[in-house]
Amino acid sequence: KVTGIPIINRVGLRYVDECPMFERTNESFKSLYNTTFPITRFAIQDAHEMFFNTLIKRGDYRLRYVEALQPKEKGGKLTLDFDAYMTNVNADDLLTVTDDLHDLILAEYEKTIKNPIIEYMRKTGEA
Repeated sequence: KVTGIPIINRVGLRYVDECPMFERTNESFKSLYNTTFPITRFAIQDAHEMFFNTLIKRGDYRLRYVEALQPKEKGGKLTLDFDAYMTNVNADDLLTVTDDLHDLILAEYEKTIKNPIIEYMRKTGEA
């Protein structure tokens, strides 16, 4: 209302999460994550890196979903990168759109992680 912007060209939210790998095995990895990686063909224990990237449409929104595996000798990390956005947004709809984008990312995040990671996250930061 102050600036009188009628249309916002692009609005988005991006979340990047670095998630732990406790062991460098397919079994351990599958117990933690619902991954997109073809680990039955390319085993975690043999990987130097793995990367998956997709850009999809969900209704009026777009979502870029990235999984990047960076294994180390004893474990490593999985980076989950969620970038959701919409173009040509009516300024009056901005907060509704950002809420929807947040919900879209949260739903995909919850489809990717399993209970052991949820429990690990709950314990992190406890005294």
